[in-house]
Amino acid sequence: MLYDADKGDFTLGAVGDAILSRPLSVFKEKRFLDMVELLRGTDCTFANLEILFHEYEHPPAYLDGTHAQADPEILAELKWAGIDIVSLANNHAYNFGYEGILTTIGHLKRHGIPNSGAGANLQDARMPCFFDTRRGRVALVSVNSTFEPHWRAGEQRPDMQGRPGINCLGFKTVYTVDQQALDELRRISAEIGWEVEKELYNTQHYYGRVYDDTDTRFHVFGKVFELGDRFRRNTSCDAGDLEDNLKWVRAAAKQADYVVVSLHSHEQGESPEIPADFAQEFSHAVIDAGAHAVVGHGYHHLRGIEIYKGCPIFHSLGDFFFQEENFMRYPQESYDRVGLGMDAIAPDWMSARSADETRGFPADPSIWRTVIATVGWRDWKVRELILHPIDLGFGTSWGQRGRPMLADKKVGGEILENLRELSDPFGTKVEIENNVGVVRL
Repeated sequence: MLYDADKGDFTLGAVGDAILSRPLSVFKEKRFLDMVELLRGTDCTFANLEILFHEYEHPPAYLDGTHAQADPEILAELKWAGIDIVSLANNHAYNFGYEGILTTIGHLKRHGIPNSGAGANLQDARMPCFFDTRRGRVALVSVNSTFEPHWRAGEQRPDMQGRPGINCLGFKTVYTVDQQALDELRRISAEIGWEVEKELYNTQHYYGRVYDDTDTRFHVFGKVFELGDRFRRNTSCDAGDLEDNLKWVRAAAKQADYVVVSLHSHEQGESPEIPADFAQEFSHAVIDAGAHAVVGHGYHHLRGIEIYKGCPIFHSLGDFFFQEENFMRYPQESYDRVGLGMDAIAPDWMSARSADETRGFPADPSIWRTVIATVGWRDWKVRELILHPIDLGFGTSWGQRGRPMLADKKVGGEILENLRELSDPFGTKVEIENNVGVVRL
């Protein structure tokens, strides 16, 4: 055997969203340091980097909500903690516009952290990044499905620069309803006058008819309804986005030993715990194209684990670093939304948004619980998944919470029992042994 990597033995670590805004290396708790050793002990550990690194040299481009920013030097802490490769394809990447994306990519390059999912144009954003280890080469393709149209990276042309942005996966949504509901939707649209507007739009639109209504299909409220035997939301991947991403997954499979696909998605299926149809469609398609693991995040909670053709799909690993209470600057529109004026400062806005921690993220303990997932390949096949439960400090002070720690037996047991229940519908059996989850293949 010429190379060590020819053995096909490899361990991948995976965590969810990393909103890291404070130093880590100063802390010495045993459970924290043991957790760091877990991250460092893999051949490669992945995280979704849901924060931008700059010094506020760029204006905000996002009108409301959390503006995730940290000092570029914090990236050294990310490396110290054992994170090797990151995704930038998420809904916070555009918080400070194109410039914020490109500046962050520059700082990641200076710190030697491979990243994918955003770039100077569409090809840059869709291309994989690579991380070389002694036991194999890892490729990462990163995709985001929660976006505004102008966040998309744009194609480069011979006569026009491409647009910096994110690798976005569009999807189509169709709602099935019964005959009574479809008739009522038609009546509402006609009485309000929307049918006249729709016909005018169809007549004058440059690209032909937009509203292709039939006896069983109807457009209203900016949505598409179809006649069906039950009420349901149906989603499917945009065909062009899917195929172009599959092209890069196939390329990555030729150039690397292990291909990881990151999917940031806030969308849900029939309930919040179930991923949307298009997310499952995408996950299966990338594995068919040569990916070895799919890591989902964005939902801020755990979702179940699926095994598809011997490859793991983590439908959501939730939050891992979640230090969002220490951001110091927000645009005035954020203050306006909660009724605060120019004399208010960031802690005032955060308190008002959560109604003094009685709603939103601060009031939901499940958001502050997750796992570190490790995937173990032996002889080129996934043999087991190891799941270490992680506690992010729900209910503790703003100055501390959001820093992950290995969970104690009580909290860890609750996390793993929850993950076991979430994974069961996918046919995945999570065994619990000594406060660790195990999936054997």
